[in-house]
Amino acid sequence: MLNHIFTDWATIKSKEENDIMIRYSQRGLLLTLSYTLHALITGILMISWPLVPPILDILMPLNESRKRMFIYPAHYFVDHEKYYDILAIHMIIVMCMAGFVYCACDANYVYAVQHACGLLAITRYRFRNVSEGVLDHHKNDTKLSKFNYRNVCKSIQAHQHALRYLRLIETNHHTYLFISVGMLIMCICVSLLQVANEKNDSWLVQCIFLFAQLFHTLILTGQGQFVINGLDSVFDSM
Repeated sequence: MLNHIFTDWATIKSKEENDIMIRYSQRGLLLTLSYTLHALITGILMISWPLVPPILDILMPLNESRKRMFIYPAHYFVDHEKYYDILAIHMIIVMCMAGFVYCACDANYVYAVQHACGLLAITRYRFRNVSEGVLDHHKNDTKLSKFNYRNVCKSIQAHQHALRYLRLIETNHHTYLFISVGMLIMCICVSLLQVANEKNDSWLVQCIFLFAQLFHTLILTGQGQFVINGLDSVFDSM
């Protein structure tokens, strides 16, 4: 898919079409940065959550030390208190690795979809220009010129190229999206139950995690709506 993106950028000669691709690439960059920023903030908040009890022991000491917390509920076959530092480091490493994988895969998917939306926008632009040329020729009672006929062919080819690229995205991501969205739905259900039932100190962590899951779902499912809007705009331009 990346090779297709490089090839598409290299073949664009028109300034108007280049501006269209720049606009959609900037939107893709904005979406990926927003997603990465939300993942970074969520990760920092969850990683720093176990630091709350030691800080409270310093600021508002009690007769005994507060119970130390983990980033997420987990059961290890060792003494949690004795090996707390090792277990906490392991959780941080696991969480960071999972976050890096999600950010890399989702950013690639989002940018590929926005590139496809840019190709659809170019198709819409070409069809609209062809229609204007046809109207002018009908007003002059002359036949459609070879130039306009060539533009119609180029518009159809651009549409077919955009559809092929969309099928390529679907082929490369359907398994990943099935697993990712399925896990998201299960995690959201579990998080909603925990938020509704838990009234202890971990309630805030569950709320933060739930918000991150909802935003993640919005980013993944919103790409489909972008494609639908792009296809509808091409249809309206014909």
